Amino acid sequence: MDQNLKIPLVSVLMPVYNSEDYVAEAIESILGQTYSNFEFLIVNDSSTDNSLEIISSYKDSRIRVLNMKQNSGISKTLNFGIGEAKGKYIARMDSDDKSFPERIKKQVEFLENNKNYILCGSNYKILNSTYEVVLPENHSLIKTTLLSNCCIAHPTVMCKTEAIKKNNLHYSKESEPAEDYHLWSFLISKGKFYNLQENLLEYRVHEKQISQSKKAKQDKMSFSVKINYIKSFYKDISNDEINILERLLLLNNKMKSKDIKIFSDYILKMKKINVETSFFNEMGFKNYTFKLENAFLKNYFSKYERYSCLDFLNYLKISRKHKLNFSYKNATNLFFKSLFFYKIKTRSL
Repeated sequence: MDQNLKIPLVSVLMPVYNSEDYVAEAIESILGQTYSNFEFLIVNDSSTDNSLEIISSYKDSRIRVLNMKQNSGISKTLNFGIGEAKGKYIARMDSDDKSFPERIKKQVEFLENNKNYILCGSNYKILNSTYEVVLPENHSLIKTTLLSNCCIAHPTVMCKTEAIKKNNLHYSKESEPAEDYHLWSFLISKGKFYNLQENLLEYRVHEKQISQSKKAKQDKMSFSVKINYIKSFYKDISNDEINILERLLLLNNKMKSKDIKIFSDYILKMKKINVETSFFNEMGFKNYTFKLENAFLKNYFSKYERYSCLDFLNYLKISRKHKLNFSYKNATNLFFKSLFFYKIKTRSL
């Protein structure tokens, strides 16, 4: 790889909005990379604090400062930056995090040596702590895990610019603050994903973050992304099935007897489609549906009053008739609560 090319191989894209407390550390962590053939696109989203002054104090020729005419939000800011990117790869960076010195080098090496991969993320550690976040490594596992959650850490991502631009993909403002999850759910059908199993970034946790201050909205948007992702696989999902998933996964409403058949049919259809299409890795998909069944049954058998033998007999009936099964641990737990007429005040098993 020739690091003296006039056109940079990598475009590091960092949006900034009122990050005066942290932006200097973020900038220095990129300028201190062992890999140097990159442009550093810093997109200022009309900050009202001293962020722009701090950014402007850096005179490195690789930095290109782009200013939004008005505050536009994360999606529009990122889409603008992507449009300006010259590199073969786009490396995401957030203005409150810190990249480890060899981050870009290791991601470039992986993508250059694995041409069928279009995105490379990594594990990360929480800044000023010993806590580390380990994400699923290979493509098939990532693809299945996206059914449950966003398993790609946004500020660790490096992806092929062409994969986004040629497929006319973009960050969706309507999906904020789950705009990254939304993009990955579409991009994953265009090529392979990979998470390097080492920490390449230090992630800062603080009160100003979207993920902290807008969690309820993020959960709602994430659920919407999950449903759209499921639709790419199970195109005939019904409104009743979506309603049950919403009440179970998002609202934590009590599951009722009338929900059992709808949910059971949904699981059976999903399993049948995956057998026919091999859309998801067999073992990963089996684990996903098994966890979903357990979540449904755990919710259904949770109660405020005393358990009785009828509860366990009811479970056996559901298992036999509808093919919904608890894990051995949960089944045993329900058995003993039923056997000893356990009295519970909460709704958890």
